[in-house]
Amino acid sequence: MNPPPEVQTAMREWQAVTDDLVTIARAFARLRLDAPSACGGWTNRQLLVHLATGYGVRIAALRAAVESTPVPTIDADAANARNVERLAGAAVEEIIGELVQVRGRVLVLLSRLASEHLDATTALGGGKALREALASLSQHDLKHAAEMRG
Repeated sequence: MNPPPEVQTAMREWQAVTDDLVTIARAFARLRLDAPSACGGWTNRQLLVHLATGYGVRIAALRAAVESTPVPTIDADAANARNVERLAGAAVEEIIGELVQVRGRVLVLLSRLASEHLDATTALGGGKALREALASLSQHDLKHAAEMRG
């Protein structure tokens, strides 16, 4: 299946942001990883973990669109806290591995979207049509990437 053009654009941007996040993460020295980030009270490690694992809502919304099922309720804050705790002492490469794997799951779901999925309302982007939400799918990550750069 060949995804619609707006999905292809979202996929390209998603992959470019993934590559950017990996580059940023690899640039961290051990001491800088545990230094405060520019994101209110989080260390760079916690922010990186958030970026590596915080896609439960996106994955659930995309899966629901592809499978035409209801979106399950996800407590993103609780999931984030569990992941930050789970990866508290993890090496950068382990966190990067998880980031690539989880973001890859989003990319696979994006590749399964068809034109008929794009007009459905989604949990992404505050209840917009999926077509609109795709345009800002990576904005959250780009904001945090800027915070990691300092």
